[in-house]
Amino acid sequence: MKDQDKTRLFPGLQFNLGDRKLRFPKPLQNRSVKIVLISFLILSALYLILRIAFFENDPVLPFLKSVYHFYLFLPENIAGFIFDSAGTNVKIIDHHLVFDTQGAYHDSYSKYISNWPEYLFYKKWVVLILLLIWCTYSSFKRKSLFSILFVIVHIASMVGGLILLAIIGPRYIDEDTQFFLSPTLAGTLLFYLFVLFWVSTSKNDIRKTISKIGINLSISDRTFTEILSLFFLLLLLKDFLIPFFAFKPYVIFLLRVSQALAGLFGFEGYIIGDQLIGAAGALALSKHCLGFMTMYIFASLIFITRPDNRSITVKYMAIGTVAIFAANLLRLFLVFIVAQGENGYDRANLHHEIYNIAIYILIFLLWVLWFEVILRKKKFFK
Repeated sequence: MKDQDKTRLFPGLQFNLGDRKLRFPKPLQNRSVKIVLISFLILSALYLILRIAFFENDPVLPFLKSVYHFYLFLPENIAGFIFDSAGTNVKIIDHHLVFDTQGAYHDSYSKYISNWPEYLFYKKWVVLILLLIWCTYSSFKRKSLFSILFVIVHIASMVGGLILLAIIGPRYIDEDTQFFLSPTLAGTLLFYLFVLFWVSTSKNDIRKTISKIGINLSISDRTFTEILSLFFLLLLLKDFLIPFFAFKPYVIFLLRVSQALAGLFGFEGYIIGDQLIGAAGALALSKHCLGFMTMYIFASLIFITRPDNRSITVKYMAIGTVAIFAANLLRLFLVFIVAQGENGYDRANLHHEIYNIAIYILIFLLWVLWFEVILRKKKFFK
């Protein structure tokens, strides 16, 4: 068959109609990727054969559960020793925390107390980090070393969560406390720090891995470090700063502005706590509705693609942040208006998601304006 009979479906995949040869995407042409895929398929087939031909009951899940419960004893014993040293009467019995007293704190954190492994085992983190370690193109010794370090971090994260849950929480949190101290914060921070350490010490291995799967990536060490640092700060903002503080003055400010805007259009409302209540519906502000994340994402994009001219970077960053802040205010006002209509609750939820998408589109358009118009017009980039 001639060349013109060849049909290219998408880059990297070519199907020859004449000799029936199939060329896979470049990542699948890599020898290491092929070995992983073939090994997975062989193990899956072997498991199915054993499951169908020999075992009446699935032996894998009971075995994994026994390993899981055995592993839990390690952080439990460490935490139990710390509980005794701190003079608490908290015990861990059958993987359950048992307090000698009950109160408002225990009611607020009951789901963590009654089933702490579900929250403090961090199953998704375990799978993600181990996949990152073992799928990276590096030596077996290095992978094993980081895996051992991760096990230590994982145990420390569970112990840290138990300390927050059983020692720190009951002592410093009561009915009047204005912040939420999640027991998962300690572990999440440790995981962030571990990933930060692993990535910063494995830059060459990561680059080699990316090149091995057919992706050409050219990025300087400075930009690599900046992206990693900004991503780390994003995680801190999302999981630590925003959940920890109440931001009450800022919440009241947003509600009052929304109330004033709604009043201009004949929609009256009054503020109670973190809600703007109208005649037929209410606007409730969660911490992730305050606009911090979107403003940070925009500022990070501008920072990463900045020229040497600091003045124009700061000016555009300030202008764009104000625009996103105004768009977020408009979003809150519109959600409140929609909530006053028929089927207001359902329609407000739908419009809330639509307005969220609109704000991320705005961020993208502002970045396009920055990179494609302002920087190129000023000839900062060619």
